[in-house]
Order: sequence, then structure tokens, then C-alpha cells
Amino acid sequence: MTDIIDVTPKPPFAVFAALDISHGCAKRLTQGAIDADDYGDPVEVAQSLVAQGARLLHVVDLDQAFERGSNTEVIADVIAAIGVPVQVSGGINSQQRLRAAFDAGAIWVNLSADSLLQPDWVAVALDQHLGRLSVSLDVDSGSQVIARGSNIDVGPLLEVLNVASGAKVPRYIVTDVEADGMMSGPNTELALAIAQASGAHVISSGGIRDAADVAALAAMREAGVIGAVIGKALYLGSLSLADAHDAAALRRQT
Repeated sequence: MTDIIDVTPKPPFAVFAALDISHGCAKRLTQGAIDADDYGDPVEVAQSLVAQGARLLHVVDLDQAFERGSNTEVIADVIAAIGVPVQVSGGINSQQRLRAAFDAGAIWVNLSADSLLQPDWVAVALDQHLGRLSVSLDVDSGSQVIARGSNIDVGPLLEVLNVASGAKVPRYIVTDVEADGMMSGPNTELALAIAQASGAHVISSGGIRDAADVAALAAMREAGVIGAVIGKALYLGSLSLADAHDAAALRRQT
């Protein structure tokens, strides 16, 4: 299963259902801030997403991202309770946190944007875990890369991409911070621009509201946009996983 988003030149378009966790509860982010809404027990939410057809989960430890604790044990419980591959994210900027994510059962790990302030460590980690790592690019309206949660300013997008290129980052999870959780549509221009500028694969996160948004991203697969992370649209019911997978598959066939 590990090659579904990793090693083929033109991998199938991957649809990730998002599960964000804070204080042991399922939450959602909106423009970088944690929603007040509580979506329930993370294990039950994950099982519900799988029952709805989720084939891949993107699980985020919000407390670790905000530097106020860890939900590693909860994430391990989530992964143990479901039978689909999981990508773990949220404040992963050290060898200890990276190891903990893999020990919890993650198939893939998404390093935080501020990990690029340690490009030598990122390069070593990428080499040690070939094909299993990506790096977050959380981009604000001024094209600055800001590590969500910690709000660390990593730098202007083009400069960050140069650093990441030196570390040979093969895949990014790209989030337009202003679109995140707003269900206003993904920033397709940003995803495409990063894919073209870097030559790396891009998974788009933030803003997806319906099947048309998934299809728009999947239409850019040949250019390197290889996946989408879908959150609030699934929780509020504006998009089903069946429709998301259908949209991705139809675009792939055209």
C-alpha cells in the first residue's frame, strides 16, 4: 500500500479523509484556529469515515502542532481500530516526534513546515524513510509559509521551496490557510504553481466543498497534483466519500 502516493511517476489521485484531534476529541481547523465544535471520539469518527468509504486517513495532532501536548496514544488507538492506511501530521519537527508517529502505526508522516528550518535533518529523515514522508506548506495570503499552530514564520514561499529542493523533498501537503475549513473551494492555482515550481508531488488541503472541487484538483494530476485532504465537507455532509472517489476516478480516465 505504501506506493499509492509515493513512488510511481504518475500515482492514482489519492483522497484522504481528515481527522483532527485535540484533547482527545475530534475537532476541525478553520483558518488555522481550532473550531469550538466537538465531533466526538476520534476512534468512533475514524470508524465512521471508513464505514462511509474512506480508503486513506489524514490524522492531525492539533495539540502537538500548537505545542501544548500530544495525542499520540489516541492516534495509535485510531490506527489500531481501522483497516486503512493512515498519514499522521501535526507538529512533527524532530526525530522523536517522527519516530513516535511511525511507532503509532502511521504509514506516512507529514513533517511540519517549520521542520524546513532544519533542512539537514529533513534531508536525513527523507533518506531514512524513503517515500514515506511529506512536508507541509501552509501558505498565507502574502505567500509566506507559516507553520500552523506554532505560527512560526518559515519564510517566503519561493525561498522555502529552494530550501526544500536542496533537501530533496518529494511531496508537499499544501494548504491555503485562508481557505482551510471555509469550504470556499481549494486554491488550485497555489497547488499547481507549487507542483510546477518544485517538480515535486502536491496534495492539496483546505477549502474543498464538493465533488467538482475534487475533480478540479484531480484534473491536474499530470502536472503533479496527486491528492486531496477533505475535512469539513465530509463532516457537514456537502460531499460524500463515494462522490469524492468518483470525481477523482472520472477525471483520471479523461
